[in-house]
Amino acid sequence: MSLIDRIFHDDPDPSRNMNNHAFSAGVWFWAKGDLTRAHIVSAFELTTDDETQLDLLQAHYVSLTPGEKQSFHSDMEAAGILAESGLITKEIYQSLLGLT
Repeated sequence: MSLIDRIFHDDPDPSRNMNNHAFSAGVWFWAKGDLTRAHIVSAFELTTDDETQLDLLQAHYVSLTPGEKQSFHSDMEAAGILAESGLITKEIYQSLLGLT
């Protein structure tokens, strides 16, 4: 399963389902430079497949303008809430976060 499957709580092992608020918070502090990528990988027990999508997320963030970077965390938090609530599809989630 991938990171997005874990965010959507679609992992066959429910213990791997990810808390969207915690993940969003971790990515926020990683983007600010307060946490490292290794910390995120370790804290969320990311697999190689998860890390591939994490790297895509980082590549998208790095490509944003300073103004877009300011709203990125809000977008990620909001998309995660909608995903966790079953109100958007994985395709919409990926599109909202530049992962398409």
